[in-house]
Amino acid sequence: MAVLMAVTLFLPGLAPPQTVIQEEAPPTTTPVPPTFPPPISNLDAITIGEQYLHPSGVFVADVPSGWSIETTINDTRRAQVNMSNPDAVSRIQVGFEVPIGDITSVADLNAHFDENRMQQIWAAEYASWSELGRPSTEDRLIINYRLRDRQQRNFLAQHVARIDGELIHFSRVVMPDNAQESMFYLSDIMQDSVNVIDAFAAGPFGWNASYDREHQWLLRYPRSWTRTDGGDGLPTSFRADDGAAIRVDVTPNTSVNESAARDLVEARFGEVVSVQAIERTGGNGFSISYSARDFDGEAVSGLVILLNGDTGSLYIASARIAQGDVDLNEDGAGFNTLRDVLNSFSVITGFDLPRPEPAPTPTPFPGAEVEAPADDDEADGDESADEVEEADDEEAEADDDEADENGADDDE
Repeated sequence: MAVLMAVTLFLPGLAPPQTVIQEEAPPTTTPVPPTFPPPISNLDAITIGEQYLHPSGVFVADVPSGWSIETTINDTRRAQVNMSNPDAVSRIQVGFEVPIGDITSVADLNAHFDENRMQQIWAAEYASWSELGRPSTEDRLIINYRLRDRQQRNFLAQHVARIDGELIHFSRVVMPDNAQESMFYLSDIMQDSVNVIDAFAAGPFGWNASYDREHQWLLRYPRSWTRTDGGDGLPTSFRADDGAAIRVDVTPNTSVNESAARDLVEARFGEVVSVQAIERTGGNGFSISYSARDFDGEAVSGLVILLNGDTGSLYIASARIAQGDVDLNEDGAGFNTLRDVLNSFSVITGFDLPRPEPAPTPTPFPGAEVEAPADDDEADGDESADEVEEADDEEAEADDDEADENGADDDE
């Protein structure tokens, strides 16, 4: 029994030792900082590729080669164009502000673009930012920044603002932090990239604009208005929320003097009420008020703008209101918004704005037979479909007239 107890006590000590396996903790990964493409090496390659007309029609923005329009802002206090270059990981903002109160100096600009104002600008796109200094000049506010986006990438930026009449022009250029030289070079280019059209410098702001790229006319109108038809090179119509209507048309290689302008209005619109000579951006001509009656016999009034454009074409914008005996040339006639729209009718030249692409020439399918034109003698001997339709219309009108006469006889 004692021997058995001794063996039992020592058996645990005779058991083989157990190995405890501990799991190794995964290695700690160090985040790899995002990398940027190499900076632009040939700065001379950054040139103004084309220009862009802001949707308000108030200014034209220079667009550097490699950058494209991303979004725009158009309200009563600010007009802005946002550009981007994905290859260079760069953004540009240019435009103008309508300040509240008088801003007449760089010191005023410095107070206007304070820390809170700049925070509102950067917070939309960047997680953090820090100001690096304000090396302003006599006529420009300059602020340098370091920015970090939400992907933890670092950028450098420069904000430049200057005063132009009643407006504040601004430009902001953002580029990766490895492209400091490119950023300063591009900022120098963009500081004067906002080209305000003088005729619209006083507003109204927040309006839309319609621009015909073929004939180069421009008309500005409130946002509540609607463009109902038209397109590049085509007659275009607009309708106001109160029912007033405007029609724009162009006659190439034509101009008019006052006598011819009167005759045109009398022939196409109504009785001339008054005539004023006018000068507009891109042309000069006449503003002619007229009176007429609509299809229901109701009195209406209208105003026709005829511009002899610098392009050699005659530009016509005609407006009509459902109210008689109104001389729309008179300042006290009311309808100020309609008059402001017509006063914006201009011909915009001198800018490098994109022109419409030429219509493609249809390519016939391989093996398709092309019908040869008919001989002149054969063509003269056959009536066209249009001629037949016209003859049918004339016959129908004659029948209607005869029916009307018979009806009149019956009434008698």
